[in-house]
Amino acid sequence: DALDSLITPAAMEKRYGDADLAPLLFAVGDGNHSLATAKTIYEEIKSTLGADAAADHPARYALVEVVNIHDDALKFEPIYRVVFNANTEHLLSALRDYLGKLSGTAEAQSIEYISASESGRLEIAHPEKQLTVGTLQDFLDGYIKENAGVEVDYIHGVDSVKSLIGENSIGFIFNGMSKSELFKTVIYDGALPRKTFSMGHAEDKRYYLECT
Repeated sequence: DALDSLITPAAMEKRYGDADLAPLLFAVGDGNHSLATAKTIYEEIKSTLGADAAADHPARYALVEVVNIHDDALKFEPIYRVVFNANTEHLLSALRDYLGKLSGTAEAQSIEYISASESGRLEIAHPEKQLTVGTLQDFLDGYIKENAGVEVDYIHGVDSVKSLIGENSIGFIFNGMSKSELFKTVIYDGALPRKTFSMGHAEDKRYYLECT
């Protein structure tokens, strides 16, 4: 009952200002794609046993734990972007033009950029996506399609971004997604942009890989 009370029309009105929004109560943290892997295994079992026989098979079920997203154990860290093999002046000009044409109603955003020749900050007055990373990723996806050879990598940590900057490369640093923005972003924008955030720092991931 307590959980259901979080998605009543009154609760949606209070939290998001719109009682008619489709409610969202649970988000699945699919660590290392474990749930997707489990589902694939179940589908393989179902293909051999048949849907009826597999309906009650143990592989159909997954054990989950409900955790408050604001629990201190959950850490959200931003994942930045570094673009390689690019004419950075052309890219920045195209990005400024793209950002200037946006006419959304999301809160204002800003992006810091660093190249071998200059650095600065871009202000986004009328973003159409809830997250800065979503605004930037939409631009980068289109730019890469139109400019052969340009590549983007997804980098943890400001110092790591700066260390990768060289000729024909440019890094973008921005505020990461806060926990309170996760559900709001999914409700308004749908699926999160790729590599939106990391659960922990890059160094934490390094030790995880070394110990696995």
